[in-house]
Amino acid sequence: MKGVTEDEVRDYFKGYGTIDDIEIPRDHITQRAKGYILVEFSKAKEAKEAVDLLNGFEIEGKHITV
Repeated sequence: MKGVTEDEVRDYFKGYGTIDDIEIPRDHITQRAKGYILVEFSKAKEAKEAVDLLNGFEIEGKHITV
């Protein structure tokens, strides 16, 4: 997901529950995203719903694994 911001990720996932944190891990030398994003929900039930409904969803032309 090259170029995706935390705000954009929040927009994709916010409909499934309260998001506590979003992390886009980056290479410490190049600062390029490592290719995965961590989204933490406040409730496990909300996280499971996001997994069930968004797995395989397309963001910026890429199918995501949730």
